[in-house]
Amino acid sequence: MRARILSLAASMLLATSLACAKTEFTPDDSIAEANMAVQRQVFDAVAAGNLDAWEALIGPGYVFHGPSGQALDWAATRALVTGYLTAFPDLSFSVDLQTANDEYSIVRVTATGTNTGELMGAPATGKSISASMMNIMRIADGKIIGEWENSDELGMMGQLGLIPQQ
Repeated sequence: MRARILSLAASMLLATSLACAKTEFTPDDSIAEANMAVQRQVFDAVAAGNLDAWEALIGPGYVFHGPSGQALDWAATRALVTGYLTAFPDLSFSVDLQTANDEYSIVRVTATGTNTGELMGAPATGKSISASMMNIMRIADGKIIGEWENSDELGMMGQLGLIPQQ
């Protein structure tokens, strides 16, 4: 129940933010579309396990700000995502909502996968997950220079049986 409330709250926050942003987002449509395409390419590359394709989209000074508040450079980000791909080799993403301007692309996705590998020291559970994520990328000249992600890690851990679900 807590995960559903958190997921709903996150969805409402994103919807409110996007609604407010509509008045401020007056992008060059072609750049906004290109920025959304870059963001989708990242999710496609991760789902395919092709982190080299993602790396080709990384710009100088890239920093990833994750759900735990950490700030990671590209090498640490790649290691983090590699861990998730080891835990969920069939990881996939569906885009629920996306918007952009000439500097940022924002997306809400649903990630799904089956836990067949170790996850943060926990053995594989064989269970499937479905978790929502919100991702913001700052993009300049077609390269990602900053990324902020918020995901329902609590819900994911509950679905895997690694923490009690309510």
